[in-house]
Amino acid sequence: MLAVQEAQLAMEKVRGFRGNVRAVRTDTLVDKAAEARYPTWRENIEEWEKVGSDRPYHYLGSAIWFNRMGNAFADALMDLMDD
Repeated sequence: MLAVQEAQLAMEKVRGFRGNVRAVRTDTLVDKAAEARYPTWRENIEEWEKVGSDRPYHYLGSAIWFNRMGNAFADALMDLMDD
């Protein structure tokens, strides 16, 4: 997993992509409420459904996490447009 993450983050440094690619770390945008509730989601379905939907896949299905990622992607795009 770490090798894949490092390769993804390195893409903006590849000669053919320099200046037109930005790597965005999504692991730093974690929804801590969804992450905290995930281990017991089966026992607490109603509470879980307030924060997530996709269990261990796709950022736990957290709207908060997806919103943070969307903002980070937009910021990265704006940064590219400024270059």
